[in-house]
Amino acid sequence: RDWEARQLELSMKTMIMIDPIGEQLVFDIVDLLKKELENRDYLVKITRKIDETNVTAQQRAQIATQADADIMLGIYTGNSQDTSLSGAMAFAPSSANTSVSELAPNCQRLSQEIMNAYCTQTGMENDGIIIDDMKEELNYASMPTAMISLGYISNPSDSSNMQDSEYQRKMVQAIADGIDAYFAQQ
Repeated sequence: RDWEARQLELSMKTMIMIDPIGEQLVFDIVDLLKKELENRDYLVKITRKIDETNVTAQQRAQIATQADADIMLGIYTGNSQDTSLSGAMAFAPSSANTSVSELAPNCQRLSQEIMNAYCTQTGMENDGIIIDDMKEELNYASMPTAMISLGYISNPSDSSNMQDSEYQRKMVQAIADGIDAYFAQQ
């Protein structure tokens, strides 16, 4: 009976799939985000470990679908030869994207809620929501998905902030607040 009660309780929780993309710093921040979201009573799974580099975007979307995720977040850092580029941004598909047209409005709203909270609470420059139908991570999704660029690892100020433990705490709280805001409007 206890097992059945626990299964029912788990099935009623909101499932969030996090897809870390990039270097160790991203995986470290994703681990902190997972803990923060679990503290807020979400179920959280991660698509891959840092050494699993051969998992395609389509496979990661399938992992989220099989887990019955309510949303999926791609988390990464920007990188540019132009070290003056700075700020956070999110990517979401357009409503014209035939692969995910019905999901696009929720993808955009999820991206907006996270960006609003993230940039307000961290002070990171808000580079906005980029509507992009060429991101594979977005095109294979079967649930609202947002790709969040935390800042530019190539920018000295962004990089320093993202590596600071107190700043990381602000980052994960802000992302979690954005997710809370998204689900509050469901």
